[in-house]
Amino acid sequence: MLLYPVCFFVNLLILFQLLFIIMPCTCLSSEDVVTVLLHSKNTVKGNEIKLGEIAAFKGDNHELIHRLEGVYVGRSPIPGRSRQLDNRQITAKIRQAGIKLIHLKVVFPPRVEVTRKCTRISKDRIREIVRTFILKKVPWGSDNTRIRKITVKSDVILPAGYITYKVLLPENRYPAGKVPVQVQYSVDGKLTKIIWVTADITVMMKVIVSNRPIRRAHFITEDDVGIKEKNLRSIPVNVITDLKDVIGKRAKRKIAPMVIMTKDLIERPPLVKRGDMVRIVAESGCLRVTALGEVMGRGFEGGKVCVMNLDSRKKIFARVVNANTVRVNF
Repeated sequence: MLLYPVCFFVNLLILFQLLFIIMPCTCLSSEDVVTVLLHSKNTVKGNEIKLGEIAAFKGDNHELIHRLEGVYVGRSPIPGRSRQLDNRQITAKIRQAGIKLIHLKVVFPPRVEVTRKCTRISKDRIREIVRTFILKKVPWGSDNTRIRKITVKSDVILPAGYITYKVLLPENRYPAGKVPVQVQYSVDGKLTKIIWVTADITVMMKVIVSNRPIRRAHFITEDDVGIKEKNLRSIPVNVITDLKDVIGKRAKRKIAPMVIMTKDLIERPPLVKRGDMVRIVAESGCLRVTALGEVMGRGFEGGKVCVMNLDSRKKIFARVVNANTVRVNF
């Protein structure tokens, strides 16, 4: 008695199962399905990998294709490097974007490789940049500067984009010797890479040196001195670089040959010395008074010296005008 109802319900259950299997396929037309063709070799520019950069799409569902193109797949490799993408990872990212796989036909190659676009700055180019900058910045001029070596560890790899750079030298330091130099690279206006290089800089300056032994109190002539190029690092601070600042001056002490002439080695010869007779001049408007005086010490041009007025026997201080005249305020 119960056999017929049982068979009826079994057949009805099978019919419902077939309907659930067939309906998803029969509900979608060929126009609704989008084919995703993943490329085996891909190159991307930005920090993120989008599905549109690593795949091609076929189908008439333009809205779905637009959504697929913007699907985030993962982080890009560092510039110049590559990474492999797993099929399951790509499928999971499509699902996470809210796109049902039933609307897609995804064709995977054996592997999906993604490479990040980059710009390579060679070591030679970096050396050229640093050399040009240093020669423009040195205070003593490019003619006196020798850059013996610029040490760069490696090429610089940067993301693709508009590249600018800035070179910085240490503050409060003369760029001579082994100098650390910083190079900052920006891509599309954003600081991207900072590197350090070392520049070995030699600065040669023309200085005055003694050609032969010079005795103390000797008046220096053109034959006594000459011009030589010397490394800046070996040059004293008060070095003399102009012949006119040496010729006619007097040696304060004995000077050996090939000594760099400095201001403390020479002195201006005094115009007057102790015992010299000079004329003392005092002027005020139309009034002019003169007297004979005796110099009580050494006096240089423009400097003050003690003079005794031989008429009054008084000692006064006067400014040296020349070897025969001193002037006092009146």
